[in-house]
Amino acid sequence: MAHQKALHAHKPLLVLLVKKGSSRSGDMIKHIFMEQPYIDTINEKAVAVIVTYEGKQHYPVEMYYATCFPALFFVDSSREIFLTEPVCGNALSVKVIKEKVIEVLK
Repeated sequence: MAHQKALHAHKPLLVLLVKKGSSRSGDMIKHIFMEQPYIDTINEKAVAVIVTYEGKQHYPVEMYYATCFPALFFVDSSREIFLTEPVCGNALSVKVIKEKVIEVLK
């Protein structure tokens, strides 16, 4: 549904991939995506979705490139290609997200 919404709005897709039951994923969401100044830019210029990995096989193609969790992808919704290198695990930080938001969404 998020992909279809992004296509119709002509916006990129921000995919945050988290692992079910992972405290690290929950902590990252709280500290990186809650009450941060760049969230307004993300909501205005992209369609964001959180995908929870549960160990099953029926997920978007981005899932197959993830080697660690959480993982963040900016995807061109029409061409279905990455707009930047995915960021995952401990590399996800407020600083990195700010840089990616500026790089992709400004």
